[in-house]
Amino acid sequence: MLDTVFGLPTHVLVVHAAVVLLPVAALASLLVLRPSLPRPVGLGVIALDALALATAWAARLTGQKFFLRLGRPEVVIEHAGRGSTMVWFVLALLVVTTAYVAARGRGKLTALVAVAVVAVALATGVWAIRTGHSGSAAVWGGVVQNTTSP
Repeated sequence: MLDTVFGLPTHVLVVHAAVVLLPVAALASLLVLRPSLPRPVGLGVIALDALALATAWAARLTGQKFFLRLGRPEVVIEHAGRGSTMVWFVLALLVVTTAYVAARGRGKLTALVAVAVVAVALATGVWAIRTGHSGSAAVWGGVVQNTTSP
């Protein structure tokens, strides 16, 4: 994977796609739980979850390269750990959403998988926020502390 694009770290560019797609995918997976939702919409949400997984994976890979380029700074260790874990949350989201779409209309199994979708979607959203916040704090925390408000 490219280390830089147009002289900027690839991670800084790729992470914006993840920041947008991860919460959207989590919310869309919750939308799938609507009983009246047509099946093709469910398949579209599965595709969205797969795209979110790809962006999370790309953010992880580019983040690892960026981390090494920076010389493994301690200020981003928390963010790096959370980013590495983020991929597993999104993978779980893809799996439970796919399972729900496949199980829809099958009684107790559908209800059980619906609970899993809610839990994983909420966990994915919270983890995405925590991961993004730790990255933003690592980059911008010192800047804000050393400047004054206009």
